[in-house]
Amino acid sequence: LALVLQVTLTDSESRQVAERPIADTVAYDCYLRARQEMYGWTPESAERAHRLVDEALAIVGDVPLLLAMKGQLHWNDVNTHRVAAGVGLSRAAEATARALALDPQLPLAIYVRGLAAALGGRPESALPDLYRAHELAPNDANILAEVCRFSNMAGLRHHEAMVKRLGDLDPLTAVTPLVFTTFYWVTGRRDEIAPFVRRAVALAPAPSMLHIFAGWQMAVAGCHEEARDILRGAGEALAGSVLGSWASFHERTLASDEVGALTHLARIGTALGDVGSITLAECCARLGRREDAVRWVRTAVEFGFVNHPFLNEHSPDLARLRDAAEYQALLNDVKPRWEALIAWEQAREDSAGHRRPV
Repeated sequence: LALVLQVTLTDSESRQVAERPIADTVAYDCYLRARQEMYGWTPESAERAHRLVDEALAIVGDVPLLLAMKGQLHWNDVNTHRVAAGVGLSRAAEATARALALDPQLPLAIYVRGLAAALGGRPESALPDLYRAHELAPNDANILAEVCRFSNMAGLRHHEAMVKRLGDLDPLTAVTPLVFTTFYWVTGRRDEIAPFVRRAVALAPAPSMLHIFAGWQMAVAGCHEEARDILRGAGEALAGSVLGSWASFHERTLASDEVGALTHLARIGTALGDVGSITLAECCARLGRREDAVRWVRTAVEFGFVNHPFLNEHSPDLARLRDAAEYQALLNDVKPRWEALIAWEQAREDSAGHRRPV
């Protein structure tokens, strides 16, 4: 293949192409299919992914790559709100520890350890692991997607090239355009969002959490009718679940139906994580419910959303909160955490000899 494409591979890359990480063909096929199912973001696809990895483990035993994949599936159960964080992250940590005990430099295991820290609200611990995993496996789109996601949430400043690299590596997975939309959303580039939202929705096989993010980001882009259509479809398909209420809350907010929106908000609870909580905060701010908005921002920060420029500058909805003393106090708490991560980013780039944008 390399000859046909006229691509020159390094010695390391040549070994990776030649070596299949799981020798058994059936087990390796299960692993690849599980990765694909994971990004279906539906309960059914998650169950299929677990079954596939379990099938592979039954065939070949404790292969580190399969254990790490199992850890990521447990993490994703929490990420998609199927399983409580205390349960899912514990399971992810156990599987990852077993993988690292067998192969301490396995990129996927280092990555999942970082994912668990990120979802636990510790970006300071998560990002070094995520970036290390990417360095070890620079062409792994699975890893790169979440490296970009958590760089977005942390407010890092120099990862746009990584976002674009993901688009080159994995253009056909629905999560890829959503990484672009989130990058443009948190950096205030709202006029660039809509085409990527449409791409994400076109690639998504069934209504899921992806559609909730996509719908809200379409609203941020100013395309309210399209946003309501996406959110209405997700709300109907996921009715009776937290995700369904989340989608319907956004849709009712865009319809200026405060009573209907608050009915759905009451059903959501407090377990939507970093970016989910930020979307709720923006909705509450639009409805003029400033105390609720501040509470959801605080929840997002507890989950690791420390993107100070977004909170302080780039969100027009949260601008409605910036004269509130409680919100300013929250920004003051976030700022040193964000600054520490920026210092880490700069030190990392300096040590690697990377050039930073001026």
